[in-house]
Amino acid sequence: MTVKGVRRRLPKLVAQLSKNYPEVQGVAPTIEEKQVQASAPLLQKLRLPPAAAEAKHVFVVTFRNQVTAEDGTKLVATVHATLDEEGRLLKVAGSKRLAAAD
Repeated sequence: MTVKGVRRRLPKLVAQLSKNYPEVQGVAPTIEEKQVQASAPLLQKLRLPPAAAEAKHVFVVTFRNQVTAEDGTKLVATVHATLDEEGRLLKVAGSKRLAAAD
């Protein structure tokens, strides 16, 4: 997959993320390509051979949006979504919830 492929997948990704992070709707994200690789200590801990340390290509899609907290403070809400080479969602990390639970 390429950055262009990730851009084509954005509507589905936004729909999936907006259930838990409504602040991603209507925000143009940044897309960053990265190579990730398991470290030697991690492989040793998992009892995997060094050959298992093959580098993987991932995409980190970052949504940033300015939101207003309940007390009127303006904050930047950030959501990072990590996708693999096939466009599958691997991980989501985001700002803490800004509103009190209903």
